[in-house]
Amino acid sequence: MYNEELKEKGDDAERLFKEYLNKNKIPYIYFEQGILTKSDVLKTENIIRPDFLIQTDNGIFYIDVKFREKTVYGEKNEERFRLSPDKIINIHNFQSVFNQDIWLAFTNNRETPDFCFTSITSIYNFYKNLEKAYNKKQKDFSKAPFIYFPNDLILYNRLSVENGFYKELASSYYEKEAEYLIENEKKH
Repeated sequence: MYNEELKEKGDDAERLFKEYLNKNKIPYIYFEQGILTKSDVLKTENIIRPDFLIQTDNGIFYIDVKFREKTVYGEKNEERFRLSPDKIINIHNFQSVFNQDIWLAFTNNRETPDFCFTSITSIYNFYKNLEKAYNKKQKDFSKAPFIYFPNDLILYNRLSVENGFYKELASSYYEKEAEYLIENEKKH
C-alpha cells in the first residue's frame, strides 16, 4: 500500500514537472524508469538514474523529481523535506559514475507545478557531515531511516531557459528594498 501510494505521488510529481517544463518552454528528455531500461551494472551497483535531462542557456542538467511531504523537524521546528540515506547514496552514485551533476526537484503539492531545487552534492555533503557528527555520539548511523535536510540547502525556487536555476524573491522584498534605496539616496 505504502509503495503504491508513494509511486502514485511520484508519478504525479513527474507529470507536474513536465507541465512546468512545457509551460516555461524548457526542452527536456524524460527517462523511462522501468527496470528493463536500466543496465545490469546500474542494478547491481544500486545506482538511481535521474528522471529528466533538461537544456537551458546555462547548460544541460540532470534532474530527479521527488514528491515529499514536509515534516516539522529540528531545533527551529522548520518544515523540511526528507530522503532516506539509501536514496541519497544511490542518486549520488549516478553522479559519481557518470561524472554529471544531479539536481533534485522537490514538491509537496500534487495539484500545481510548484518546485524547489537543490543539488545532490549539497544533500550528500550534509548527509556525510551529519554521519560524522552522529557517529561521535552513537555508533550506528545506518539505523537512521530518514535525513531531514534544512531549508538552507534548498538553493533555488525557479527554473527557466534563460536563467537556469534561480531564486525568485517576493515582490514585497523589492518594494522594501526600493524604499530603503530612496531613503539612502536622500542622505547622500
